[in-house]
Amino acid sequence: MANPMIPEEPTGGPSLATKVTNFVIFQVVYAACVFGAVRGNLWIGPVAGLLLLPINLWFFPQEERGRELRLWLIAGLIGLVLDSCLLGLNAVAFPDVTRIAPEAALSAWIVPPWIVTLWVAVGTMLRTSIAWLRGRPVLAATLGAIGGPFSFWTGTRLGATELPLGWGSFALLGFEYAVVMPLLLRMAHPPQSAPAPPVVESL
Repeated sequence: MANPMIPEEPTGGPSLATKVTNFVIFQVVYAACVFGAVRGNLWIGPVAGLLLLPINLWFFPQEERGRELRLWLIAGLIGLVLDSCLLGLNAVAFPDVTRIAPEAALSAWIVPPWIVTLWVAVGTMLRTSIAWLRGRPVLAATLGAIGGPFSFWTGTRLGATELPLGWGSFALLGFEYAVVMPLLLRMAHPPQSAPAPPVVESL
């Protein structure tokens, strides 16, 4: 039986409580990742993600949680590969890694764990707070092309990231997110899937 405290919206989409909870958790994890990086700590963000992101699973029926976790994992892997490619191209850089391990070979090719945590956090939003982008690939691509570079710009202003190529870095990030966001949303909401995301079952 569905939990009456977290009703679905009339449209069959995620409830307001689901979307607000997910959005707040994302913001907290984002802040932990960025400010942890500013302080030179690679693990504050991942630990926050490990503790907080699973709360989102409470809004899904038991049989849907495995699928949701796979979606988060895929988002994290995609972000790891693509952002590591940008790191290798010197389009992005991470001062926290350079300070801690200036001679480490991996620091030049693999993004720090807090970046992967942020991608996993984005994965938690696909069927909750940004589920309204389902079936709107052009809008998803546009918002991705704006939001992705803006996040990195914010990180750069705070000292967590660097954009060595300037506008070239923005262009590559914009292209990355413009492609990835519609793709992830398509994976989260395949055409044959039922229109309604999560409803909580009472214990």
